[in-house]
Parts: sequence; structure tokens; C-alpha cells
Amino acid sequence: MQAPELVRDIFATQATNTVVASFFPGHFQSTVIFFGIELTECDLDPRDIHDAETFQMLQDTLKTITRITSRPAFLTEENGPESILWHYDPACIHNIRQ
Repeated sequence: MQAPELVRDIFATQATNTVVASFFPGHFQSTVIFFGIELTECDLDPRDIHDAETFQMLQDTLKTITRITSRPAFLTEENGPESILWHYDPACIHNIRQ
């Protein structure tokens, strides 16, 4: 199947297809699953996050996704949405001192 020219065309098929994207920012792979406009999930292997530099790359990647989607990001344990390990909300960034 050939990739569509516009990203919005991918999401037009969401009723019949799952929209998934994989990317490799540095030393780890993340697979992004778009369940709809309200929920996006990034799956990654925590064993790939082995040092501060790689964790910073993960944070930068999640921040980029939040800026693009205008949605907050939560890093949680697998199947543990209540176990928040890290959080970033682009709507609150002006309230956080740098």
C-alpha cells in the first residue's frame, strides 16, 4: 500500500484501520498508536532507556509529540495509567519556571 500524500488521509481510514507510526529517536524505538483524537499511546522498551542522555531524548520526543497534538503526555508503567512516572503538559509550560 502506498503512503498517502497528506497525514489527514491516514486518519480518515481510522474507522477501519489502526493508525500506527514507529520512529527511532537515537538509541530507542517508539511505536505510536493513534486510538483517536483523544488518545495516543507510545510503546517502548524501558530497557532501551539506560542512561540520562537517552532519557532526555525520550523526554524531548514526548514534548515534541505534545506540541504537535496539543495534548499532555504521561509516562506510566505498562498497564498502570495511575502510576505516573513523568508528565508534561504544553498548556502549563508557561507556569513552570525554567
